[in-house]
Amino acid sequence: MDFSATSILQALPTVVGSAAVAPSLLVLWTIASMDNRREPARVVVATFLLGAGSACLLSYVRVRIPGISILADWPVLQTYLHATLEIAAPEEAVKLLVLVIFCSRYIAYRHPMEGVVYGAAVGLGFAAYENLLYLAGNLDFWKTLAVMRGLFTVPVHGALGVIVGIYAAEARFGDTSGHRRGLGFRVNRYLIGWGIATALHGLFDFSVMLQQRL
Repeated sequence: MDFSATSILQALPTVVGSAAVAPSLLVLWTIASMDNRREPARVVVATFLLGAGSACLLSYVRVRIPGISILADWPVLQTYLHATLEIAAPEEAVKLLVLVIFCSRYIAYRHPMEGVVYGAAVGLGFAAYENLLYLAGNLDFWKTLAVMRGLFTVPVHGALGVIVGIYAAEARFGDTSGHRRGLGFRVNRYLIGWGIATALHGLFDFSVMLQQRL
């Protein structure tokens, strides 16, 4: 969707901007309040903003997998591969990068909720920017979009971020038995979390896109 960053920033302080961002903030507040060891608010907010920034980056950087475009005779397969490899995979990858590069230093205990909170923050930040992009670009029916995306897309992005966050935390401190195997173990945990989130994300987008296509 072609929509300038300036237009998006102008929409942010409006009712449309509030409708786009509020669902993500509400879900994040709910998850963070469940943590009995509260994470630093500045770190959670920064993670949320980095998630939004990663969504902004991907709105300009298009991932194209050679071969998918020539599968026009197999529309279902083409849609599935597009949803999984060209959309879900890079989106979950940038969430993982935020968690690994920025959040890992703040995961200081063997406490699963830390991975949950930071994972949710990056996923919900991604969803907030994506919501703003769609709502500001479709002002004729932004209310319907706000409701549908608030009920479905926002929780999905949050849940997928939680999955990646849990595995990122496990990569830092080992599994539930405390077992660690160095770099190989950490990479394995990162890839498993990214793979699960990508697969689920791909299935979600695939179902929506296939319905639109057919």
